[in-house]
Amino acid sequence: MKNTRLLLANPALAFQKAWTKYKNNELTLGEAARAAGCRTDSQFLELGTRYESNSKAAVPEHLWQRSTPEQQFLLLCLPPDLVEILVQISRKDLLLPKKQKYLEHLWNDLCLLRDLQLITQKDRGELYQFTLNLGH
Repeated sequence: MKNTRLLLANPALAFQKAWTKYKNNELTLGEAARAAGCRTDSQFLELGTRYESNSKAAVPEHLWQRSTPEQQFLLLCLPPDLVEILVQISRKDLLLPKKQKYLEHLWNDLCLLRDLQLITQKDRGELYQFTLNLGH
């Protein structure tokens, strides 16, 4: 419950704490991934690897300027394909049919971005609408 509240209040801090606890063997990989808001262990490891390395994402200026400092930290940890999803959503909201949500690899990426509070998800009948949430 404590980790869930931290994730909702500050996803960047939740990720940093989960990564540190994972590295110190205080949390299992699965526990740390969930505490950070990641839907899969591989998402958590990719974010953590990028966090530890110098291979920071190239974030377009228009996304960077709209972001809070916490969001800027998360943007730097994202793999390029997730940054590209944000670029596309910044141009136009993304609509995803509900029937395809579990069949699409995109679904896990969108859920991670949503859980990190970089995008929002709205129910639109037969569709989910994803909107950029930078600056909030």
